[in-house]
Amino acid sequence: QNELDSAGLEALKAGRSVVRLKGGDPFVFGRGGEEVMFYGQHGFRVGVIPAVSSSVAAAACAGIPLTMR
Repeated sequence: QNELDSAGLEALKAGRSVVRLKGGDPFVFGRGGEEVMFYGQHGFRVGVIPAVSSSVAAAACAGIPLTMR
């Protein structure tokens, strides 16, 4: 993780864009929060686009609604 953070920070300082792709929700058992804080502490604003978490995707693939009226 430290290597990824350092490489991302170097790229940002060089004026490049950085994209970090993560499967599912980056804030559920991921390091999304840590990464947002890391880059924020170095003066960079982070945008997060959440994906569908595997628990929701698995149910959808199996045809099981998670909510139903």
